Amino acid sequence: MQVKLKVYTPIQNLMKNEFDAYADFYDKWNENFISDIPLWLEYARKCGSPVLELCCGTGRILLPIAREGIEITGLDVSEKMLDKAREKLNQEPEEAKKKVTLFQGDMRNFHLKKEFNFIFIPFNSFLVLLSTEEQNNCLRSAYKHLSSQGRLAISMFNADLSRAEGVLRSEGDILEDYPQEGDTTEIFSYQFFDKPKQIIKVRFFVDSTKAGGELFRKTIDLKMRYFFQDEFEKILSSNGFETVELFGNYDKAPFKEDSPFMIFVAKKVLS
Repeated sequence: MQVKLKVYTPIQNLMKNEFDAYADFYDKWNENFISDIPLWLEYARKCGSPVLELCCGTGRILLPIAREGIEITGLDVSEKMLDKAREKLNQEPEEAKKKVTLFQGDMRNFHLKKEFNFIFIPFNSFLVLLSTEEQNNCLRSAYKHLSSQGRLAISMFNADLSRAEGVLRSEGDILEDYPQEGDTTEIFSYQFFDKPKQIIKVRFFVDSTKAGGELFRKTIDLKMRYFFQDEFEKILSSNGFETVELFGNYDKAPFKEDSPFMIFVAKKVLS
């Protein structure tokens, strides 16, 4: 089932356009990143249906969960991302299709009129919420939709502030036959820190070379608000959650200062 949920907020269109820009190459870019999927599957099985994924994108995680027979709803602000998810969903077995509902909407303010046993925000998606107001609105919406015994999980990178700024880096393998057959595409990025505001500013360069040697470049800018462990646990607490588990990687390794990720699992504090 596909449903368009209209949620109007002052900067919704800005976020929508930001992530529409990724839709065309997101799957190609991230096709080899699967290390987080077993963890999300584990919690989806443990908590049981229904499950809600905020910022579900093209269905990279949502579809494997649906294949397990788990009812899952995906919400994303980008209609282009959801179009990709629908294309992929149409190729799934009928039983998996029946388990999926997709909404176009904003994670800062959503009203789905049901509760979920597991809500998760994967792959740094929470970090695009730059202001305290946006962060609180998202967590309050999640609180309203989480069942009394449910779990909320949020994954984010553990910021490495020692990383050199302004250095151009390759983002991984060359993408063959993208965007068209015979093309090759490589993605580069550089980043800067605004440490007083805890903002990372990243500029991506998507360089596509045609078979004849002609180069086309697309640039995409992204800002992310990074957090520290104690700080984020306080934010969760101020919005009615208690952290029950904290991992430093997707293999559930305990969090340490130099862990690559912070993966928070929280429960509702019931009044």
